Amino acid sequence: MNPVVIRILERHRNLLLMSAAMLCGGVAIYAGSRYVNEQVQAERERLAPVAQQMVDVVVANATLDKGDIVSGDTMAIRSVPAEYVSSSVVTPEQFDALVGQRLLLSMRPGEMLSTAAVSSAEQLVFSSRVKPGIRALTISVDEINSISGMLQPGDRIDLLLTARPPSASGHGEAEHDATVPLLQNLLVMATGRQVRPGADENGDARSFSSVTVEVTPGQAQRLIVAQRAGRLTAVLRNPDDGMPMDAAAVDLRSLFPQPARPAVAPRKVVARQDRRPQMIVGGMGQPMIGRMPAYSLQPGAAKSATPMMAVQEQAQAQEKTQMKTLTQAPVQAQVQAEESGNSSMNR
Repeated sequence: MNPVVIRILERHRNLLLMSAAMLCGGVAIYAGSRYVNEQVQAERERLAPVAQQMVDVVVANATLDKGDIVSGDTMAIRSVPAEYVSSSVVTPEQFDALVGQRLLLSMRPGEMLSTAAVSSAEQLVFSSRVKPGIRALTISVDEINSISGMLQPGDRIDLLLTARPPSASGHGEAEHDATVPLLQNLLVMATGRQVRPGADENGDARSFSSVTVEVTPGQAQRLIVAQRAGRLTAVLRNPDDGMPMDAAAVDLRSLFPQPARPAVAPRKVVARQDRRPQMIVGGMGQPMIGRMPAYSLQPGAAKSATPMMAVQEQAQAQEKTQMKTLTQAPVQAQVQAEESGNSSMNR
């Protein structure tokens, strides 16, 4: 080696050793830092939660007791991890088949509904579906009243009655039929013998000729009377619609507007005047002025009812009265004169 280089190296040996040490240290620090970062990233990936698959299930939305009916009002849908869902948990696709059945055990809010917690159709008779204080009543329906067979258990309906009401006077019946809301927002418990919603094996709507509805005892009485009095029509309503129908009756006349009648002015009542001819009778004494008496024009009327004879009779009666007055006047004058003379002599 060149002696000059050797002398330079010997002179700067410490500096070179320090530079080499620093370089080795930097490399070591870089390598260590990289290794640590790789380990930390690996640990983070190991500890990071794996993306879980979520499944929609049916859960209780309130505290439910044993015997409560499964319905959309008592249940809700919630997403839970698939690893917590067993094969007996009810999914939204299976829920419709369980509507109307009763719980075999109590449930807490948020608890998942399972098929083991719901009674099957074989475990229950239909009477057990009727709530205490409520009655189940079956009515006959036709193709129109059954909403073309699309009516399902669990639906809500209104019943309209079409009949001929009593007349306004209370005697007999009115001229036209009238339709009036009879019962509203009734729960359909069964259509025919079907107590759960669903179609037949071919996917078609099931045919039925009767509908069983949930009513109170008082509503049952009204419904029985209405079935005998007229025709019932079922009107399907949205289960969330609680608005009542207008209770006013509608008949044929209400469908056609009636023209307004002009106001009639009240008739003036004029007192009837006596239009018989005035009669003046002359004779002795004061004249008699009056009205000619009424007379009859019937063929069989008495002769005294004619105008002339009535006047003659009235005149004769007045003359007799005047003659009697003239005859009695001298006698009264003589009696007064005698009484005056006697009183003079006594004096």
